[in-house]
Amino acid sequence: MFGKLVETFSQAVDGFKLTINKMFKEETRQMKGYLLKLEAFDKSGNLVYSHEGPNVVVDTASNLLALLLKESGQPGIQGIKYLALGQGAPGWNVMAPPSPTPDRPSLYREFARVPLTYSQFVNPSNGQPSETPTNVVDYVFAVSEGQAVGPIVECGMFGGPDATSTLGTGIMVNYRTFPVLNKTEDMNFYLVFRIKT
Repeated sequence: MFGKLVETFSQAVDGFKLTINKMFKEETRQMKGYLLKLEAFDKSGNLVYSHEGPNVVVDTASNLLALLLKESGQPGIQGIKYLALGQGAPGWNVMAPPSPTPDRPSLYREFARVPLTYSQFVNPSNGQPSETPTNVVDYVFAVSEGQAVGPIVECGMFGGPDATSTLGTGIMVNYRTFPVLNKTEDMNFYLVFRIKT
């Protein structure tokens, strides 16, 4: 009797797992990512590059969200802290790189990393900064003269317990490609990403 009950329960759990897994696959990317603006300026303050458009919240973002929500006991669990900048895969047309995909776990060729300048909750109804927590956050990164010098065609934000200024560390949250920005020594730029959960 007890064995039959365990077997029935086990079958019900397996059926539930199949159903919930199907739902998860259909609902994996509820978070939305937006690249609001990327603007670069020369040393005189002249705008020399501008790009706007959406970005992709990648699959690994859910890993970071789960770590933040669960009391995992891991020290140093942190949200988004760094922006990684990369040169893309060899052979890419840097003026028209491939569109980003959500299955990307890292940049193709990361060569620089900068810390988060600041983040801000945003009121979803009017797009204005909010003092109270909301489900929309802007992340702002400022890249100064002398930083990340070279051709840039890809970027992504990183967080997690092992996210540091060291290249290749942390969990990637989003990914964006764009026509090449040839960053020079005397150029500075900023990026604003918006994430909606």
